[in-house]
Amino acid sequence: MEKPLIEVLDTHGEILEEIKAIIQEEIPAAEPGARSRGIKTKFESCAEAVLETLERFEAERKAEAGGVLPEDLARKIASPEDFPRLTIVYLPNPYDARLFAERFINSLFQARKRQIKGPRVLIVLDEAQEFIPDRQRSDDYTLQSNIAVEQLLRQGRKYRLHCWISTQRVAHLNVNAVQQLHSYFAGTLPRSYDRHVIADAAGVSPEILDKTALLDIGEWLFISYKATRIRGVPVFIKAPDNEKILLEQLIQGPPSA
Repeated sequence: MEKPLIEVLDTHGEILEEIKAIIQEEIPAAEPGARSRGIKTKFESCAEAVLETLERFEAERKAEAGGVLPEDLARKIASPEDFPRLTIVYLPNPYDARLFAERFINSLFQARKRQIKGPRVLIVLDEAQEFIPDRQRSDDYTLQSNIAVEQLLRQGRKYRLHCWISTQRVAHLNVNAVQQLHSYFAGTLPRSYDRHVIADAAGVSPEILDKTALLDIGEWLFISYKATRIRGVPVFIKAPDNEKILLEQLIQGPPSA
């Protein structure tokens, strides 16, 4: 008697990647004329549904081995009770990270659309160029993560969902997503194109951004109409060295009673 398909896939996880590779290879060959017109063929729709099912099964299989599903994490964080104060997700594989982010953000929106009540949620995306790059493809999930993160930046605030992005590769970001930000902390930007992207997104003079090339460690150019109530006028600030403060406290020890 043959084993059920799920059991076979669970025993031989590499089959998932082989099936996904075959489907992704066949999709571009399906009626290229229709693709150029932006029309999704029946084959593409079916293939994408199969891919989504395989990806979900793969995530569930990994969760059984000690991981966590993005949908479960989203429901827990969006809950008005017993929500975790801090959750750190580390996924070194960019493909896994983008897929997790897309499913997590979409699940958060679904939960909040049913019930807006709950804690404010702040999502911090480090190495943001991996999630919202300017060049997007569906086969590496950059398209899916771009759509999810841009939705978060555009609509998240009315659902008490907020986002910070952090990157050293400003030139590789999706400009449409960057323009949704309300505040910018610009550190040293030696490349002129990076400075131009921030100046255009924040609506400030490029000459002011040029001064960021001379910033020292801990010095930032802060741009925020919401915080300063001054449109188009950035402020140069200097942040304290937290590592130095911690070291001094460790050397001195706790204060005596």
